[in-house]
Amino acid sequence: MFRSKRRSSKLEHGYIDFRDMLLSEILEAVQGVRDLCLNTKGKEDVGPSDSKSFRLVCDSDREADYLCQCIEKCLLFGLKTRTVNSHIWPMITSLSRKTKPKNPSLGEFYGRAVNTKVQWDRTRILIRTLLNERSITCLFEWIGTEETFVHRWYQSYGLMRSEKDVKKITGYLAQLADIPFKLGPNVRPRYSWNITDGFPGMVYNV
Repeated sequence: MFRSKRRSSKLEHGYIDFRDMLLSEILEAVQGVRDLCLNTKGKEDVGPSDSKSFRLVCDSDREADYLCQCIEKCLLFGLKTRTVNSHIWPMITSLSRKTKPKNPSLGEFYGRAVNTKVQWDRTRILIRTLLNERSITCLFEWIGTEETFVHRWYQSYGLMRSEKDVKKITGYLAQLADIPFKLGPNVRPRYSWNITDGFPGMVYNV
């Protein structure tokens, strides 16, 4: 499907450092959202009076934006693509043809994204919907269980190629299970991604 290029040792070390950085960033993003919800009062608080009260995480919260960026970056790193301005969605679409998610709700949310007409990567719609539904871990579990598929779509240095790292990510994201999100699935993104030598870089839209 894709032809691999010979890589220098310097580049290989760069991949290792970048993968470690991604894990740190997504943990930081999760902790940032939890700190926001636990330490501040929002317009809408949820939860019974005898338990922790979490405020809704909304589009206006920069912590939510950063979390979505980190999730996208984890999925983009090492993704085999023929274009510089890359989307995750072709990989998700290919996965859906190969295997159905064990969680039936994930299949429903995927269907919503398929039927939404937008000019940007539909994976963003899926990510925001899964955060709203407190089911974001299902996406990584769905991709991570298909080893042959992951090897086909990701370079050897990709974070998604490491079962250990995928488990770390799902463990971090599981900490959001009690956090209420209210994100607009169809909000136009302020940025796009360019991939150079496998590294995803953010480009802000003008």
